[in-house]
Amino acid sequence: MNLCSIHVEVHHGSNIKEEGLNENDKTSSSDNFSAVRKLAGQFVEHPVFVIGMIVLILINAVMMGLATFQFVKSNAEVSAIFESIDLALLIIFTIEISLQFCYIGFGIFCDGWLFFDFFVVALSWIMASFGKDSVKIFRYFRALRLTNRVEVLRNLVNAIISVIPRMGAICVLLSIVFYIFGVMFTMLFKDAGDFVELGDNYFGGLHLTLFTLFQVMTMDNWVDVTREIMVYKYCAWAPFCNFVFISGFGMIGPIDDDTYYCLAKEYGYCDRRSGTCFCNEGYQGVSCEDCSPSQIRVGSLCYPRKLCPNSCSGAGDCDHLTGLCSCLDHCFGNNTHQL
Repeated sequence: MNLCSIHVEVHHGSNIKEEGLNENDKTSSSDNFSAVRKLAGQFVEHPVFVIGMIVLILINAVMMGLATFQFVKSNAEVSAIFESIDLALLIIFTIEISLQFCYIGFGIFCDGWLFFDFFVVALSWIMASFGKDSVKIFRYFRALRLTNRVEVLRNLVNAIISVIPRMGAICVLLSIVFYIFGVMFTMLFKDAGDFVELGDNYFGGLHLTLFTLFQVMTMDNWVDVTREIMVYKYCAWAPFCNFVFISGFGMIGPIDDDTYYCLAKEYGYCDRRSGTCFCNEGYQGVSCEDCSPSQIRVGSLCYPRKLCPNSCSGAGDCDHLTGLCSCLDHCFGNNTHQL
């Protein structure tokens, strides 16, 4: 063996050692990052932290309301204190979002609620940089982050989002009704102001008519508008009443359709206006016909699924209703681990 071969072997051995060290460094770095992510996850999901964030959001919302009073706006010192506290809370919210990003990574943009939190906090920083009151009003949206912390509010918002397609269909129908009646009312009553004294130019143009019809639909002083027009044309009550009935029916929805009922009242509450079922705890599905993963069906009802000790050690069947093991003939014990 010559010197060159020895040198090559030594050099090759050193390369192997360096690669091993690099792999160890990478493994160590990966383990450290995983530990940090786990720690961040434990921190943000801790009940005390969650309750603390709810309290801070409520405090922030109350302070934003108090900041609108004159004793704050007229006193520069008090206003500065409010601004400082608001900035401190914004920093805390930013730290929270940073911990969420450390824990979940870019998955934060795949979760609608976490992305909403990120958007609100980022928008607050952007709006704060302008320093104008007309722009700072967007920071009041921070109070909406409370919906992500309270499960009842979060479920309600999810239910509202789920009925948007059906509500969209109702809006399209109402738009058609509005346009038809808008053209008809404009043609019938656009000259009413030339013959009688009106409180306003209700039907002078299509845009004015549509606004008046919206007022009529919301029942805002619509009887007085109708009576003023009836002085011009006595039969004006007929189209007004028809519009109120049709627009009101469109807002209520077809309440007699069987598809707007849940499978059973024990499973959930049915909102007949939107045709959506709000399921009771333990139920899921369009009509609340299914049990949630944490439940077990017994007959027609769902009960909490109980786990058996050690999954019965593979030597018996688990009764998820009672949480007890049914052991095989040669086994006994709470988890059938004894022979």
